[in-house]
Amino acid sequence: MKLKINGRVVLGIFVFLVLALIVVSLGITYRSGTIHASGDGPIMPWENEIRLTGTDYIAYLYNTIKSSYVQYPWVVQISCLIVVLSLLGVIVLAILMAGDIYRRKKSTKMFNVLKDKFYNILIGIADADRILTPAELSDRLHFETVVETTEAYRMQWIELFILLRADTEPKDPAITNIRHTMKMLGLNEFMENRLIYGADKEKLRVIQAARLLDMQLPDSVMASIVNNRDVRLHKAARFYYMLINRDDPYLYFENEKMNDPFTVWDRLELHQLFQDCHDAGKHLPSFIPLIRQLSNPEIAAFFIRETAYWGSDNEVGYLIGYFDAPQQSFRKAAFEGVGLRRFAAAEEPMKACFFNQSDPLRRIILESLLAIGSGKSVDFMREAFYASASRLTKRTALRCLWRYNDEGRAAVREMRALATDDERLLFAQIDNETLIQYPEPSEPLP
Repeated sequence: MKLKINGRVVLGIFVFLVLALIVVSLGITYRSGTIHASGDGPIMPWENEIRLTGTDYIAYLYNTIKSSYVQYPWVVQISCLIVVLSLLGVIVLAILMAGDIYRRKKSTKMFNVLKDKFYNILIGIADADRILTPAELSDRLHFETVVETTEAYRMQWIELFILLRADTEPKDPAITNIRHTMKMLGLNEFMENRLIYGADKEKLRVIQAARLLDMQLPDSVMASIVNNRDVRLHKAARFYYMLINRDDPYLYFENEKMNDPFTVWDRLELHQLFQDCHDAGKHLPSFIPLIRQLSNPEIAAFFIRETAYWGSDNEVGYLIGYFDAPQQSFRKAAFEGVGLRRFAAAEEPMKACFFNQSDPLRRIILESLLAIGSGKSVDFMREAFYASASRLTKRTALRCLWRYNDEGRAAVREMRALATDDERLLFAQIDNETLIQYPEPSEPLP
């Protein structure tokens, strides 16, 4: 089990320990001021003239509070202590939240100022029809007006360039002009500095920004991060390595770290990384060996779908072998993948295993057959309608048959004439769905 260290949790524990230390120190520094006189009850120090020095002020406050509750049962005293500590905790959290809101507003204000002043200029630089010289970049940017060089402003500059990158076609000369502009502003040196001396969250932001901006960071700096104990940080470093490195881009791809938990964001980020590699003309590795060695079925199912997106026809053909896999997540991903790819060779194997699947998987198979659209499955969809016990599966078969082709729509009309009273409701639902203009099937994925 790995222990994740959260900064706010550590701060909360620290505040609690400080409060406990104060209470303990009060007990240690407390000097009894009770004076016993013959025949009289105890006399407290504050009933006579006393002098307070040093920690006596704290002891005085402590004794005042303590004497207010000493007559209550210990249960009430503990309850009051819990309430007080809870109030202190709420106050601390309120201060932290207020500070976070202030920092966010300040950061947003910085970004908006930079955007209003420089974004249109940067758009003009990115849209130039040639690679601009340093002098031309300086003239367009009015470099002498860039006076803010604090870390906070430099981070907002990076955010501005990420926005610019999203609005720019990833081709030269735009990419080269953006890189030269960042170098002129000193952002390259700043990012290297943050990778060495920054906190983990700063390193994470810098690596993600470098990957989005297609920047080359020093290998000597990145080498110490790819095995960092922070899971998010070493994932980001390895994702960056896949995109930037030319010698062995997938060095860290097939290893035990791929079995680490992958959040939905990790999958989205990895899919976008494969898209970037594909757009850059880099060949992606075969995911088939990786699927076989992964112990986490969710991650393996994710790579089955990625094979459908980016794999060659031979690699997609291997997905047919997962139609009878023991794990339902593998079968589901394989059926979805071949439909996504519109892989016609998988049509007959899907029909052959259709009646061995659960109803949710049957519905996925029907949708995949519709996506493939070979025109050979009209009779099969008709059979699936009559053989299914699930109304959802029947409706899916009917909808797919109606959207399949002209022959399928003719089959639906014939089936409507012979439908039972219970089945007529399904036909009515299909009639309502036909009011929606379904888009025409697009070209298969590359």
